[in-house]
Amino acid sequence: MGVETAVIAALGVSTGAKLIGENKALGAAKDAHAQNAALFRDMFGKAEGWLDPWMSRGNTAGDAYMALLGYGDPKAAEAGFNRYLDSTGYKFQLGQGVEALNTSAANRKLLNSGANLKAVSNYGQEMGRQYFDSYLGKLAAPQQYGFGAASALGELAGKFSELGMNNNNMLATARGQSWRGGADAIAKGLSPWTKIDW
Repeated sequence: MGVETAVIAALGVSTGAKLIGENKALGAAKDAHAQNAALFRDMFGKAEGWLDPWMSRGNTAGDAYMALLGYGDPKAAEAGFNRYLDSTGYKFQLGQGVEALNTSAANRKLLNSGANLKAVSNYGQEMGRQYFDSYLGKLAAPQQYGFGAASALGELAGKFSELGMNNNNMLATARGQSWRGGADAIAKGLSPWTKIDW
């Protein structure tokens, strides 16, 4: 004899059926809760996977930005400056400009003149300033994308947390209703026995 059959036999068909129904309803609520929780984890994991590359790029650009400005480890700052010199074409452009100035000065027989040296120095400083500002701007864009991705992920985490709380609350409500319904069924099933004068 199974448990359900024993319950029905002990408490009567109506009461036993109600208890079994309450138990099945609670089982369905638990299953729905588990499926919802798995769905939330899966969807958040997918969103995190989609946004993580943008956050990583933003962090990398932020590290390069801070190193280039001289914050943190001096070796990182030096490496950041060298990346700036190489990645923007700075060395190539500087070489081309200096060569053009020197060629022009050499044609006028002023290659080693103070005026040419001043022109080369001024060109290098102005070009360096323009390229540096441009490079900082290029590093700022991935940081903004990274910040946007992190913000979106934070917002999603909040929404999934809210959905999770609602999911837990619905399960708690289903449990409470099942326990109350079961207790009521047992009380009704036992009520004829309480009237017997032993």
